[in-house]
Amino acid sequence: NTMFTILFSKYYLEIKWSLFFLMMSLSWVWAEKLCGLHDIYIQEHAMYTNLMGIPAVLIYFLAMWEKRKNLDNAMSFKQAFMYGLSITLIVVALSPFMTFISFTLITPHFFEYAIQFSVKQGYMNSKDAFAYFSLDSYILQSVFGGFIIGLITTAITAFIMKSSPVSIKKNVNQDA
Repeated sequence: NTMFTILFSKYYLEIKWSLFFLMMSLSWVWAEKLCGLHDIYIQEHAMYTNLMGIPAVLIYFLAMWEKRKNLDNAMSFKQAFMYGLSITLIVVALSPFMTFISFTLITPHFFEYAIQFSVKQGYMNSKDAFAYFSLDSYILQSVFGGFIIGLITTAITAFIMKSSPVSIKKNVNQDA
């Protein structure tokens, strides 16, 4: 058994749901591009891009639901939180790669349009817009923002998905 095989089998669900999350994220960027939110309708981008939170939270709920099922429907807040944190850490670790793919392959002209729009509307001066709407800036935002939002989502989802103390105690007593 290689180290990879051991890690993969131990963290299979975390890896699976992290990959679902990353595929959803890439699909979302592609859908935004197809809808014109990265060029023709760039003025609407800020509003609609936040809707990605809905499928993101749904993925966390589905992941926790599957994990809880695997634990015979007995999962403490700590177990749920650690599981969600694992997903968040995997997603954050892969987010620079995902961001690179998003803005070099899927929508390579997004930054140009975003800079033009924000300067034209007076939201930013040219220097600030070039600094903010860049691959380096978006990679940093994906790592730090993804970690913070992932922690918040994990905490809320873990609180909702945790089992009652009675069912956890019943499960522990059955194992004894």
